[in-house]
Amino acid sequence: MIVHSLISTIALMQSAAPDQWLDQARNPATQGPIYSYVMNYEEGEIKAAGRVDPSKRVGQRIIVSSPPEETWTDDFRSEISSMEDDAADIWCAEFSEAIPVNAKLDRQDDTSATYSFKPVPDPDDKDDAKFMKHISGSVTIAKEDGAILHFSMTAPKPFKPVMIAKIQNFDLAATCARAPDGRTYIADMRINIKGKAMMQKFEESMHQTISDLVVVE
Repeated sequence: MIVHSLISTIALMQSAAPDQWLDQARNPATQGPIYSYVMNYEEGEIKAAGRVDPSKRVGQRIIVSSPPEETWTDDFRSEISSMEDDAADIWCAEFSEAIPVNAKLDRQDDTSATYSFKPVPDPDDKDDAKFMKHISGSVTIAKEDGAILHFSMTAPKPFKPVMIAKIQNFDLAATCARAPDGRTYIADMRINIKGKAMMQKFEESMHQTISDLVVVE
């Protein structure tokens, strides 16, 4: 009886621990200082670098170091405007919204645990649900505090989110790094998508890096 009880207790402890890490990741700490940072961004013909300060008002948040302003296209100006609106959205904690309660523990080591899951769609976007049902996700969590260290989503096979479009390949991969206050931010993110829409082939890719975080005084 004693041995059986001990084995049952150990089993419960082992099964409870991963849930604790998952719970922490799904309910992340979001409070902390505001940081300015350096961003490098590439998407199609757009290649840009600059420092971003989310504390400033819209229109003054991004100081572009390259390319020179006289070469900016309308598409580039539109992209900069979009980045201004999302300047504070650099935290890996935002990925927690896509992680379901039933994520499966795949592997672990002394410091981290990796789960696989079917991403939770945005409840305010009905088209997102059509897309996400074809996607597989993976997240690596730090055991010490539940911080997200790596996040990815991929399409295991081609699919049609709508009748007039077919996605051949989709991959999103984000690597996170620690900010000075301990939260994790998206240090490197790549998105690649390839498919066909309205009889036209398309292929798009994006690569973004964030570095040199400095607390805004």
